[in-house]
Amino acid sequence: MNNKKETLKISLIAIFLGILLGVVILLVSGKNPFLLFNSFLRGIIGVDLIKGNGVNLRYFGEFIVTSMPIVLTGLSVGFAYRTGLFNIGAEGQLMVGAMTSIVVAILVPMPVSSICFFAERCIRFGFLFISFTTVSTAGLNFKLK
Repeated sequence: MNNKKETLKISLIAIFLGILLGVVILLVSGKNPFLLFNSFLRGIIGVDLIKGNGVNLRYFGEFIVTSMPIVLTGLSVGFAYRTGLFNIGAEGQLMVGAMTSIVVAILVPMPVSSICFFAERCIRFGFLFISFTTVSTAGLNFKLK
């Protein structure tokens, strides 16, 4: 129990020091740190402290839409790790899959939602195979030594 408290305390101190360093850098550069924190709050929960309009749920929705692919990628890595697998290519798979969807959406002149999804899945599977091959080869090299 004490170890968890120590870990939490160290994490909170690191977060506080990071925020403090950011404020110092903003003050030295002549910017207002309050605008930064207002932007954080507006982007995460939709509260605008400067205008005082209350909560705007559009900002919160945009935050969820933007962060969901990253959260799901992290969950996929965590799930793979818990099952004993090791995936070093999840972030690259996310970026290449997104880029493939964009390229297909631009180049194919038809309703493209299902085509983009299929192309993105094919490319991500290809990158998964490449990263699996890389990891298994590295593992075999380690076992043989």
